[in-house]
Amino acid sequence: MKKLFFACLGSAFVATFFFTTAASAIGIGFFYELGNASPEWTIEYEDDSYYYYDGDQSWTRDFDGDRSRRAFGFVLDTTVARDQLFNYRFQIGYETWEDEVSGFGEFDMSGISMSHDFGFGVLRTPAVRLWLGPELRFAYASGDIDRTPYADVYSFEYGIGPVIGANFNIGSTVTLGLKAGYIFSNFLGVIENDSHTYEDYDFDGSSTELYFNAVIIFRFGDYF
Repeated sequence: MKKLFFACLGSAFVATFFFTTAASAIGIGFFYELGNASPEWTIEYEDDSYYYYDGDQSWTRDFDGDRSRRAFGFVLDTTVARDQLFNYRFQIGYETWEDEVSGFGEFDMSGISMSHDFGFGVLRTPAVRLWLGPELRFAYASGDIDRTPYADVYSFEYGIGPVIGANFNIGSTVTLGLKAGYIFSNFLGVIENDSHTYEDYDFDGSSTELYFNAVIIFRFGDYF
């Protein structure tokens, strides 16, 4: 799972390098993001004395979660202010989230996330660009559970969904932007127990998240 995430991360850096070296106009800056999701967890147990047997030599139980997420980091956009239909936006940053999993405990997690937006400018003026399109999102996080101090959690997440954004151009070099998205995600991972009296637990699940994002972007050669 870690190797998969870092392979995706490396490919993103390579793609970003080619975009920045090939493009005559570019925008780079910083973002801040807030999201709220409702995950559905499935946790697999080795202890068959209490949980439900799923027919595959394992015992599982389903849980509902309530997740709040915060993130900040770096943003790159190929078309911020220009009168051009397509833009590609790349974000990578540090994120934290807390998920109150009903009947299990609160997961406190932190890690790295990245997203790829493929936008189409439906409104393009010298002052404002309104765009929309699909987003791909990947994240890796680790942390712990408040009710289980001896456990370490590792999670990988991937998702897709629609996003809409607006760029507000201030002068010749600065843009302020807002973005909102609704992402459908799947995740998987492991709960590793430091105590010798407990087994490790595998988990997976899915979620839907509504998030809001604010950016400040500095434009280089990018004007209407």
